[in-house]
Amino acid sequence: MALLRTMTTMMAAATVAATMLACGGDAGGEGSGAALIDTVHVRAMDVPAVVRAVGTVEADNQTQVAAEVGGQVSRVLCDEGCRASAGTPVIQIDPGDYADEVQVAAAELSRARATLTADEKLLERYTKLIDAGAIDQQTYENLQAEVESERAAVEQAAARLQTARRDLGKATVRAPFAGTVGKRHVQLGQYVSAQDLLFDLVDARPVKIRFEVPEIHVDRVREGAPIRFRVRSDTVSSRVADVDYVSPRIDPETRTFEVTATYSNPDLGVRPGAYADVELTTSIHQGAPVVPEEAIVTEGSDNFVYLVRDSLAERRAVRVGARIDGLVEILEGIEPGEIVVEAGQQGLRDGATVRIAPREAEPIERRG
Repeated sequence: MALLRTMTTMMAAATVAATMLACGGDAGGEGSGAALIDTVHVRAMDVPAVVRAVGTVEADNQTQVAAEVGGQVSRVLCDEGCRASAGTPVIQIDPGDYADEVQVAAAELSRARATLTADEKLLERYTKLIDAGAIDQQTYENLQAEVESERAAVEQAAARLQTARRDLGKATVRAPFAGTVGKRHVQLGQYVSAQDLLFDLVDARPVKIRFEVPEIHVDRVREGAPIRFRVRSDTVSSRVADVDYVSPRIDPETRTFEVTATYSNPDLGVRPGAYADVELTTSIHQGAPVVPEEAIVTEGSDNFVYLVRDSLAERRAVRVGARIDGLVEILEGIEPGEIVVEAGQQGLRDGATVRIAPREAEPIERRG
């Protein structure tokens, strides 16, 4: 019976010892009941102050091209999506009637010039004859008046020919500037009148990014400053444009002012009409405290971190700023050099005893 009691006592002692080892120490050790955490030093870094806005992409030049003469659309020479240079023929209106008018006007001018030439020579002869008294004054003056009338007729015929040639040229509708043909508003064979819309033309090289900035930043935005933007449908992470216009006026309703930036758009990957997420750097916060995003705990609209002091967790409210490459700027609440919990905050409470994982806390720039 004594032997049985001895064995039972030994088994109980072994169980207690195993339990203590599983808990990480003896019953009276320093780590008993402490939360296991990972820590990081708060780092000082120069952080850009960034204004974010949603902008709209606009073409540098765009227009709707209308017919200047009427007629039937006989050919589509540069259809939707076609890249046109300035002067490229896009739509052909049947030139037949206009070509005929050119021929008629040219013939009329030729006849008028021939008549004028003949009568001018006759007037030269009459001038000699009247000096010799061979013809009367009235006959001479009548011929003079006739020559003046014929000169006016030549001018009218020349103007008619010029108009006919211009109309013939307008029958070939050309791109007024280099760009991409957008929507075509007419069909092949359709009859159009002057002023009817034919097609849209868009010059998207370059494009402008137009956005609004709150008035508190009015003194920090300058022409020539770079912006970063991303079109939401774009596969490129971000692009850079240069500010080329800052409105001198603040909208009294929105309390914002307008800014535009120009992007060269070499690959035509940014399309007019798209939304653009814009980032504009207005200043640099020198030596700002930053921590990894994982160190921030959010409850509703409040953000806080856990500092570590003498193996105790201290909950500290913080005001966050910019987020850059996995780091968060802290505008208020902690200072560089302090130690914060990076992992293990789940269930952690203010004043709780903590135990750092078996790795010495180190600055985040050396953390992998």
